[in-house]
Amino acid sequence: MMTRHKAGTGGGTRESPPDLARNLIYLCGFYPSISEVCRQIGINRQQFNKYTSGTVMPSLFILKRIADFFGLEVEEICLPHNNLRAIFQIRKSPAATKIAVSSRLLDDISLFSQEFSEPLDKYEGYYYRYYYAYDLSGRVVRSLFRLSKSEGFFVTRHIERIFHPASAGRHKTAFKYSGFATGLSNCIFVVEFESLMKSCIANAVFPIIPRPGQRYLFGLQTSLSTTLGRPAASRVVLERIRPNVAVRKMLARCGTFEPDSPELETDLLHLIGNENLREDAVVMPRII
Repeated sequence: MMTRHKAGTGGGTRESPPDLARNLIYLCGFYPSISEVCRQIGINRQQFNKYTSGTVMPSLFILKRIADFFGLEVEEICLPHNNLRAIFQIRKSPAATKIAVSSRLLDDISLFSQEFSEPLDKYEGYYYRYYYAYDLSGRVVRSLFRLSKSEGFFVTRHIERIFHPASAGRHKTAFKYSGFATGLSNCIFVVEFESLMKSCIANAVFPIIPRPGQRYLFGLQTSLSTTLGRPAASRVVLERIRPNVAVRKMLARCGTFEPDSPELETDLLHLIGNENLREDAVVMPRII
């Protein structure tokens, strides 16, 4: 919740981002002392202490000076703390005494993701994600995939529940992926990373073919086979889940299945099959 504090210039109030004080303390931690930060920015230490305690909100002029010093935008320094940490960890230099890494690429990605995200509005929601397991077992994975909008960006969440080899097929292990999506050239592009063990980055592309009552999205994905320790690619299908289904019920249906399992539709197996008609043919999504 936003709180009201005195503005740094005195006489009046304005909304104060709830995590600003915490963000300032975190950023100062990369320097020898808060006094050193104040000296380099040119701000009185006593006044700066009021900012880090949250009792006073800096004026926009002062806030911009502080943000510029740390190599951030005003909007970024006011972000929720975990978001600010993620951005700063990417941009900070190894010496942690001066922000020297250009933010141009990150800014381009941010702009790109927002500019081309409009076509994705109609695809928000939960999906079952089907593909053949990368462990060469021949089993089919049904996982849970979500596309949602957060702060102007489309973000993804992907959860696999796969039997761990060490458990002799008795216990399922959850693998969780977080990422972002953008729309371009009539396709949905997804980049996601495995968020528990930080073991891999995965990519997927789904052509957008608008149809009434569309149930499936067909695409290709690449990732890492942790069993083989090598990159792998496969066809993949997203099946839209109707609204108002409890997440626990969705997850209960996830797992790995033999191809002849009654849980799987025959047409679905054809759509995710990875064989080619010709040896020299490129792999493309199968679309019905």
